[in-house]
Amino acid sequence: MGKFEKYYNQIIEETGLSVEDIQKSVKEKKEELKGLISDEGALFIVGRDFGIDLKIAPPKDKEPESDNWMEDLANVEIGTFEKDEQELKIAKGYNYTFKMLDSRKKPAEIKDVFKGKESKQTKFQFWVKLIGVAPSKSAYAEILKDEKSFIFDWVNSLQKGNDYKLKLSKTAAKQFAQFCLDEQINDDSIIRYTRFGESGNTTYEFKKLGKTE
Repeated sequence: MGKFEKYYNQIIEETGLSVEDIQKSVKEKKEELKGLISDEGALFIVGRDFGIDLKIAPPKDKEPESDNWMEDLANVEIGTFEKDEQELKIAKGYNYTFKMLDSRKKPAEIKDVFKGKESKQTKFQFWVKLIGVAPSKSAYAEILKDEKSFIFDWVNSLQKGNDYKLKLSKTAAKQFAQFCLDEQINDDSIIRYTRFGESGNTTYEFKKLGKTE
């Protein structure tokens, strides 16, 4: 059970299920959602299926960033960063279509804000003009709406035609740079970007769709 022991205990206390029963339900839920969620996400959904609201405890291994740990934790978005109205919020399984605003300009190197982890990940920031955003499969939207409604709402608040900051990890930025070189991307090129997988096993897909008229 490891770090999820308290959640297992909560489900056991309220349902009488065994650890094996819960683990089987978690496995089945992940298979049902085709690996789009983590073990923790599946466990929370299983708990909810039994009418149990699993509580998130305050971090014990790290001093909070402010005097109010609840405020810090409320601002933590797993695998993402603090909300920025100008950020192009990337959700797994969604297709983002955009143009580079200045393909020749070197992207800004930035740091993530507090994410509940010891380290902060370097990212690279590109300015893009959003053309469209939609889930590659309708199931992705339903999963995001159920699991992380705050990200779902943020993604759906993005406005076509607006300028946004596309923030990419070192790995994604490196892949994006090679893609731009290979496809001879310029400011007229239309690009589709999709991200898949869990944290630590993420894949990025870039595709050139054509040019604007």
